[in-house]
Amino acid sequence: MSAAGLQQRRAGLSQGAKQQQQQQDGGGAEPEEPAAAPSGLSPRVHNAVSYAGAALAFSAAVAALRDSGRCAGVFPIDHQRASAPLLQPCELAVVCWMLHFVRRTAESVWLHRYSQPTVPIFDTVTEYLYYWGFAAWIAHAVVCTDTAAATATSGGASWSAAQLAGGGLWLLAECGNCYVHVQLARLRPAATPAAAAAVPATSSRLKLPEGACFALVSFPHYLCEISSWLGWNLMVGLPQDALDADTWRSDPISAISCWSGVLFACVGGAIMAGWADEKHCKMRDHFDGKQGRPAFPAQRKRIIPFIF
Repeated sequence: MSAAGLQQRRAGLSQGAKQQQQQQDGGGAEPEEPAAAPSGLSPRVHNAVSYAGAALAFSAAVAALRDSGRCAGVFPIDHQRASAPLLQPCELAVVCWMLHFVRRTAESVWLHRYSQPTVPIFDTVTEYLYYWGFAAWIAHAVVCTDTAAATATSGGASWSAAQLAGGGLWLLAECGNCYVHVQLARLRPAATPAAAAAVPATSSRLKLPEGACFALVSFPHYLCEISSWLGWNLMVGLPQDALDADTWRSDPISAISCWSGVLFACVGGAIMAGWADEKHCKMRDHFDGKQGRPAFPAQRKRIIPFIF
């Protein structure tokens, strides 16, 4: 017998002995290394805590600033404003902030379906700092700006045309955002073993969003989110206070805080633009019109119709 034949025979005997030993140990295959435990929170818990924390941080900061007596323009507890309308712009902004994040928390818990098992710890920490830090900072701006002060001193600040337009834009964008989230949730199957078994192995789990909302952009919910915060800033009047020269001379700290809402919207918009660009390119490459896949609409942009 040649040397190569002897080597193959020895290898076969060794493998047979290994399989026999495994059967005696109660296993028919070589034991695998235990899988590493997932690190980080589940996406559902991560998002719910993030949005609920933003609502709680904002409301706690508003209450603390108002009760301190230094910034008492929002929701006065005395009868200084008995003749004023029910809610002033800065007060409605507080209500709208709470409604937004309560909605996002509810969607995270009961509506959204997630494909990733966990969120990295670094992403969790940075997102919480972003939402909760901006919540406290913006609360100071809403309660302690000249707009809030006018509510307490003049018997109620009047609504400007820009603030009325901002309130209408916020309401329209919030409704649109929720509607698109419902449409996207219906595209993704439930993350259950039965649902996974029902999808053929040769079938793609990716589905191309269709309908009026997706006719011009791939991510209309991002457009609604950005529009919502644009409307919110117009409604509360922070941009007007930020550009007021008297505010900068009398109280530069409050003047700087007036930019907090605008900065929050800009940072969030930049983050969503990055996500949209990455996902849009992947969708365009995947839906190429081949092998039964639909063709990606050529006119569809990322967030802003006809532009980006």
